[in-house]
Amino acid sequence: MIPEVTLMTFAKPAIDSLIKNVVTPKIKDFAERCKIEYNKLLIPRGEHFEEYLYRTYKKYSILNTLVFRNEQRLLKDLYQPLTIVEDNQPKRINSYRVESYPQDMMTVYSRILITDTAGMGKSTLTKRLFWDVIESGYGIPIYIEMRRLSKDKTILIEIQEQVNSLAKEFSPQLLLEFIESGGFIFFFDGYDEISLDNRTAVTSDIQDFISKAGNNVFIMTSM
Repeated sequence: MIPEVTLMTFAKPAIDSLIKNVVTPKIKDFAERCKIEYNKLLIPRGEHFEEYLYRTYKKYSILNTLVFRNEQRLLKDLYQPLTIVEDNQPKRINSYRVESYPQDMMTVYSRILITDTAGMGKSTLTKRLFWDVIESGYGIPIYIEMRRLSKDKTILIEIQEQVNSLAKEFSPQLLLEFIESGGFIFFFDGYDEISLDNRTAVTSDIQDFISKAGNNVFIMTSM
């Protein structure tokens, strides 16, 4: 098992930098524009995102491998670069070898659907990109496992549950307005894992959320 202190040694400088240079200035700017007192717990604060990023970094940085007798290994040590092939160009097919967060590609395409058969590494790819966004400071990453969504649990509820903490609640409406201001990178993993009973409602919610929060980057995976 990889000691937690080892993970935090890797994570702390990157997360601290992201909070200081990206998250906190964005929150203060949003509070000023909305004329909200920053110290009141009406909008998510830096500590909300700090807790979320540490928790999620820990969750997605480790892989249990059958090859190494179920031994835990760091994702970044095992990740093998995958190639994304663009399939909407009938005459010219562009491909992108993804070794880290593809910032150049994302400046062209802010909404990407990655499809492949099961077991080809789509989830591993998005987790690697999530980790790299933290390291690079390209934006505020939010990772959503889509199987957790349902008729009763919208994307906004899921984000609030992830970013919130028991002692530091904030307004869901202001959270949406904060997201609408841009600067987020959303990873929606596993559209095909949404239950059939919930898929129509969740699809509608995804479309509505992206239409409202379109000033962000969205990466979705599915079979």
